[in-house]
Amino acid sequence: MKQTDAVQPALFVSHGAPDILSSTHESLGALRDLAVRLPRPTAIVVVSAHWVADPIGVTVGEPLRTIHDYRGFPDELYARQYPASGDRRLAAEVAQRLAAQGLDCQVH
Repeated sequence: MKQTDAVQPALFVSHGAPDILSSTHESLGALRDLAVRLPRPTAIVVVSAHWVADPIGVTVGEPLRTIHDYRGFPDELYARQYPASGDRRLAAEVAQRLAAQGLDCQVH
């Protein structure tokens, strides 16, 4: 990250079951409150434990497709799409930082 880039707060939220989106669980209100209170990011880097690759993959595809990595939930959850664009500059920076730590990676 360049010194001129704004530093955003880092936040890890374990999503739990995906059907929280259609529930009335109290945690949904807390998540919505966070979305209102936190600054809107210009980019998001997601690190997933759901993929195993050698070398490490840094995905920059445009547009990125929504992957539903669960089974057995109502159809309405599979219909939800989260369109996102890749950022080649950010992907290159992530790959550079991984390489600087001695980690082999490939930008896709």
